[in-house]
Amino acid sequence: MRSRQARSSDHHGVCRRGGQALRAAARRGQQGPGGSPVTTRARRAGVAAGLAGGGALRAAAGGPWTGPAADLLGFPGELMLRLLKMLVLPLVAGSMVAGVCALRGAAGAGVGRVARATLAYYAATTAAAVGLGVALVELVQPGAPLP
Repeated sequence: MRSRQARSSDHHGVCRRGGQALRAAARRGQQGPGGSPVTTRARRAGVAAGLAGGGALRAAAGGPWTGPAADLLGFPGELMLRLLKMLVLPLVAGSMVAGVCALRGAAGAGVGRVARATLAYYAATTAAAVGLGVALVELVQPGAPLP
């Protein structure tokens, strides 16, 4: 088995070569991790079209949408938000478990400390987010009628 220093230098060499490969691909005009300029322009055009379309529909209605029309237009957005909520927790938990499992085979006892610290940090930030959310709901009381 190779020494820890040999594995470490190999890892840094791979990182350096990976960065050089990305820069070379960018010079050749190939797509990198951020997407091509055409994709970026298409995203921006889609956002602009959505904003313009929403503004035009609101102006045509003479104000905010209410009633059955609002229900029909709100359904796709509500569906997307529910799907996102359903996917976020399993993706985050799965990626953390996969990362910790990948670390276990890398070194030895030092990795266990990193894994425990990562899980503790995740648990602490999650608890803080839940506490903040509950406090803000009690303070703001969304959905309550205005005075």
